[in-house]
Amino acid sequence: MIKVQNNTASHAPLPPFLRGLSQSDLADLSWTDPALGVQDAAWWPEVNESPPLPDELHRYGDETLTVDAERQVVVVTRQVVPFSDEEKAAMLERAKERALQRVSDGYIAELNAILRDYPDAETKTWDKQESEARAFQADSAAPTPLIDAIATARDMDKAELVQRVIAKADAWIALSGAATGKRQALEDAIADAEMREEVEAIEW
Repeated sequence: MIKVQNNTASHAPLPPFLRGLSQSDLADLSWTDPALGVQDAAWWPEVNESPPLPDELHRYGDETLTVDAERQVVVVTRQVVPFSDEEKAAMLERAKERALQRVSDGYIAELNAILRDYPDAETKTWDKQESEARAFQADSAAPTPLIDAIATARDMDKAELVQRVIAKADAWIALSGAATGKRQALEDAIADAEMREEVEAIEW
């Protein structure tokens, strides 16, 4: 509801003593006690006739309140204002930050899907296992204390364990390398994007 007084509309709050009255009662307050000071005022419904925003790069600015005495309403018209270049640049940067987070989350989720079957304590030994396995592959006399301990505990031939370790290491390198390359390519695309729509379309 908008206050109308002397054919002028304003955003004035409805006084507590008028709350609960019907719309028809508020449309003409000449019946009220003069001591209340609202006999020449009224509170009429708001009718929004602002034009729609053409896109997300515009916002509503100043508004115009027009009294429509025939309908006993106040027509509200808001100006459509384009965002400034500075505001657009800030919006683009925020979109890029969100996109980078989406890519990072996707990257981590993809690698975690591979790692979830292995305890953290074991994955921390992978580099050592691989280095010993490749050293043994190059020279069977190379010291391999970790490989030896694993082979003994598993009652497995050392040469077979070395082959398995290297095969898993190669598979991990291929998978993690592909995921890393994808992440870097998406990050490059985000950095190069000049339109917010381009950025928001980038997903993992």
